[in-house]
Amino acid sequence: GIAQLRNFIIYKGSSCGRKVELVSSKNTTRTCSECRALTGPTGLNELSVRFWECACGAQHSRDINASKVILKTGLGLSLEQNVEVETETIKGSV
Repeated sequence: GIAQLRNFIIYKGSSCGRKVELVSSKNTTRTCSECRALTGPTGLNELSVRFWECACGAQHSRDINASKVILKTGLGLSLEQNVEVETETIKGSV
């Protein structure tokens, strides 16, 4: 499933002239998207924890935080900077 989805995304990106960056999802649910600390819940028993607070005071939804970490990493942004990311709307492509 995931490998096929990744291949589709790479194919579609290259056919549209886009650069596709593959980002490892390792520790993305544990890494704070604000300060980059690994303070999120760990282990199998902690998978049920959906919201957590970092030592820096940032509050996170586990999945939304992981998506922010992956996006910032893929765009090459430093996680130490507080940068607003604007996304480009591509008309007519799906």
